[in-house]
Amino acid sequence: MSTTPHQIDLWRQARSEDQHLEFKEAKNQYDTTTLQEYCVPPANEGGGVLVPGVADKRPRNVVGTKAFPDTVDWPKSSFTG
Repeated sequence: MSTTPHQIDLWRQARSEDQHLEFKEAKNQYDTTTLQEYCVPPANEGGGVLVPGVADKRPRNVVGTKAFPDTVDWPKSSFTG
């Protein structure tokens, strides 16, 4: 399932982050441990959305990210030992 720009705009308008919606600037990088810490709470709540490259303070400006240069290979390389 692809995320559209419209969907990101809808998430950015949410009143606040919660167990199912989290924004992280991630301008340059995430270490694997930090990324896993951000993913665990939504997973424990039955799923959710982590939006990198968007400020977590309102108005939640899109700042972009260089944290994941190869998003195709990212899941495999980030969570394997």
